[in-house]
Amino acid sequence: FTSNFTSKYANDANRRNSRDESKKLNEVDYGHKKMSLHSEASFSPSWPEVVWFFCNDIGQNKSGKTTFCDGQSLWKELNLETKNFFLQYPLKFELNIPLGFRKKKSTKNWNIGKIGTSIGKLDYKRGYLRINQTRFAVNINRFNSKFNFSNHFLYKNTDPTILRWEVLGCKKIPKKVINDVEKKSLELTYKHEWKKSDLIMVDNRRFMHGRTALNKKIKRDILNIQTLESNF
Repeated sequence: FTSNFTSKYANDANRRNSRDESKKLNEVDYGHKKMSLHSEASFSPSWPEVVWFFCNDIGQNKSGKTTFCDGQSLWKELNLETKNFFLQYPLKFELNIPLGFRKKKSTKNWNIGKIGTSIGKLDYKRGYLRINQTRFAVNINRFNSKFNFSNHFLYKNTDPTILRWEVLGCKKIPKKVINDVEKKSLELTYKHEWKKSDLIMVDNRRFMHGRTALNKKIKRDILNIQTLESNF
């Protein structure tokens, strides 16, 4: 079904369990802690346009609701000072991306050729690509030309891919800006309680998603696939 809307699939994080030979279909759940709102891989050179979720089995599990926040509505509600901040200062991420393989060769410079992406260094022996990605926290929606606040600014969980991140041109993020984003996003967050066979298609450049804490004793089976480039 997803192939009807996809020109190219994205490669998901290696830490997730794959459910098919192509490694495009993966299990969503990783750990049990609450996951903060984020746009999937918005810190990466490969930022998916669409993220899909499918509930294969939920059992009696009422924990682990998936949270969603419309970044377009959020941008509209943010204070003028907050908007001005994010229109001026981009986010910079220092990344250590797993290659999924290793070679005897040592290192090699690598140019991905994307705006905001630095020339990286392939470390074959350790199996990683070290690279920096700079991207604004706000983007323009291609369907209605309005602004979307969709990013990793609110993400408080530890992602092993991100070594560190900062706001370029700003030594310290104003507390007013942080509080404004946290308060307004919380007010706009929707919690989806899963039912078996639910299918959700998410505009990843507009919506942020997360998860409430999971009950460790109860298992569920939610699958994920990511469309890097859509065909519409």
